[in-house]
Amino acid sequence: MKRNLLSTLLLAFSLWVSAYDVEINGICYNLNRNEQVAEVSCLHYHLGEITWSGTYRFAPESYSTGDECYVVPMDIWERLKTETFYATIKGENPTIYLTNGWWSYLYTNDYIMPGNELLADNGDGTWTLSVNFVGDPILELLDERHLLFTGFGYSVEDIYLKNATADGSDDGQEIEYVWKNGTCHSDEANIPEKITYEDVEYTVTSIGVNGLSGFYGLTSVTIPYTITSIANNVFFKCSDLVSVKVDSENVTYDSREDCNAIIETSSNTLIAGCKTTVIPNSVTSIRDYAFFTCTGLTSITIPNSVTSIGESAFGASGLTEIVIPNSVTSIGVFAFGSCGNLASVTIPNSVTSIGDRAFSSCMSLTSVILPDKVKKIGDYTFAFCWNLASVVIPGSVTSIGANAFEACRLRDVYCYASQVPETFEDNTFQEASIGVATLHVPAESVGDYQSTTPWNGFMNIVALTDDDPSGIGKIVNGAVPTHHQPVYNLNGQRVSNAAKGILIHNGKKFIVK
Repeated sequence: MKRNLLSTLLLAFSLWVSAYDVEINGICYNLNRNEQVAEVSCLHYHLGEITWSGTYRFAPESYSTGDECYVVPMDIWERLKTETFYATIKGENPTIYLTNGWWSYLYTNDYIMPGNELLADNGDGTWTLSVNFVGDPILELLDERHLLFTGFGYSVEDIYLKNATADGSDDGQEIEYVWKNGTCHSDEANIPEKITYEDVEYTVTSIGVNGLSGFYGLTSVTIPYTITSIANNVFFKCSDLVSVKVDSENVTYDSREDCNAIIETSSNTLIAGCKTTVIPNSVTSIRDYAFFTCTGLTSITIPNSVTSIGESAFGASGLTEIVIPNSVTSIGVFAFGSCGNLASVTIPNSVTSIGDRAFSSCMSLTSVILPDKVKKIGDYTFAFCWNLASVVIPGSVTSIGANAFEACRLRDVYCYASQVPETFEDNTFQEASIGVATLHVPAESVGDYQSTTPWNGFMNIVALTDDDPSGIGKIVNGAVPTHHQPVYNLNGQRVSNAAKGILIHNGKKFIVK
C-alpha cells in the first residue's frame, strides 16, 4: 500500500537527499576543490542517534514515508536493489532482521547474527554487514514500502556502496556513503562561513535544492555573509522552523525588518519563509516554493507591494484563509495547491494569470469568484476541491483546461461568458457532480450551452439574474451585515467595523455608503 496519495499526485513533494562529499557537525557539503568553495547539500536529521528499539527505516524518494524514515534518492535506491551494499553495525552480539517493513518478506528468512557469512567482525566492536537483494522476493515490494533494519543489540552506524577506482585495481575501491548516523542533534542550523576538510579551507557559498529540508525539529537557521546562491525549496517540510536570520553583511540576501525569511536583496523577492514570517512591504514577488509544505503557516498578510506569487509558493501549507492584494497580477502553478485547510480566498481583479493546479486539492474551499481579467482557467486549477459548490466564471474567460474542476461537488456555476468557453474534450467537469448542478449563463447564450459538451451535462441550464453573484458584488447601504464577515479593505487588511468605502468579502466587492 502506498503510504500517501498526495505523493503519487505530486512527485514534487518527495524529499530527496543528494550525494555529498563531506559531513561536518551534521551538515553535509559538496566541495568544489578547484575553486575551494562548498555547497550545503543536506542536513543529517533522520535517524540521528536512534534510541527507539533499534529500528532503522529507509524508503525511496518517490513515496512519502513520515518522519521516521530516511529518504533515499531513486538512483541510489536502484543501486541498493541491484548491487551489494554494506552497513557498519555496532554491538557486541547483534541480531539483525532486514524486512520490507510490513513483515511480508524477510531477507534470508532468519536472523543475521555473528557466525553468519554476511556479518564480518571488524575487531573493534563493529561489524560489516554485506547485503545483496538480487533474486530475493523482497525486491517485489521494496518500491512500495521501505527497507527496515530491526532486531536488537546493535545500532547502524552507516550504509555505503563500493565503487571501483579508475585504475581498476583489486583493492582500489572507494566508499560512497548512502547514509551515516547523523550528528546533528541541535534544533539550530548555523551555516558556517568556512569549513576545513583534509587541511583545505573551503568557503561556504551556496545552499543546494532542499539543502536544509526535512529536518522536522529545526527551529532556527542562520545564513552567513558568504552565501551568494540559494536554490528553491530550501525549507521543504521544516514545519517547526520559526527563526530565519541572514547575516547583515550578506550583500545578496537579507532578512530585513526581522521578517524571519530570506529575501533576495536586488530583486526584493522573498525566496524562503517559515510559519512566523511577516512579509515586508518592500517585497515585490514571492518566489517558487517559498512556503511549500510549511504546514505551520495558517495565516499571512501579503502586502500590496507584491505583484507575483510563484509556483508552489504556498503549496501544501497550513493556510486557512488568504487575501491576495490588488497589486498581484499573476498566480503561479500550484501556488496554493493542496492547502487542505484553505476555506477562504480572495482573488482581486488585478490578477490576469492563474497557473495550472493553482488551487487543486484545496478541499475546504466552498466557493470561488474568479477575477474578470482572467482569460483562461488552467488544467486542474480546482481539481479535487471536493467541497467546492459555487464558482463564478467572469465573461473574460475564453477557455477552461483539462480537469479544471475534476471531482468538485458543484451545485451552482455562474458563467458570464456570452460565448461558450472552449474546454479540453469532456474532462473539464469530470466527476464534478454536474448532473445535479445548475449552470447560470447569459440569457442569450442558454441555447449555445445546452448544445455544447460538456456544458450540456448540467442538470439545469438557466439564465443569469441580477441577484446572482458576480465579481462586482452588491451595494450595501449602511453597515455590512454580520453574515458578510470576514470583510477586508482593498489593501487586504481585515476590518471588524465596516466603514464607508469599497470592501471585499469572499472575492465580492461591497460599496458601503
